[in-house]
Amino acid sequence: PGNHREGTFIGQVLSVSDGVVTQKIHRDGRTVQHSASSLDKDVEPGQLVDIRYRGGRGLVHHQRISQGIGQG
Repeated sequence: PGNHREGTFIGQVLSVSDGVVTQKIHRDGRTVQHSASSLDKDVEPGQLVDIRYRGGRGLVHHQRISQGIGQG
């Protein structure tokens, strides 16, 4: 887990635990795991982020949420 070298992953951070960031990347609930040490910024659960890998390093871009997200 978390050994990505390339790609772009956009979605909400579900959890950060033991150096592993779990991110929801698809509406059907699929997730991807990132090694927190490979990311250039810290992330927290609940944040919507765009993580783009370049040279093995994950560049984190925080997304602005323009509308509220309904719970439930």
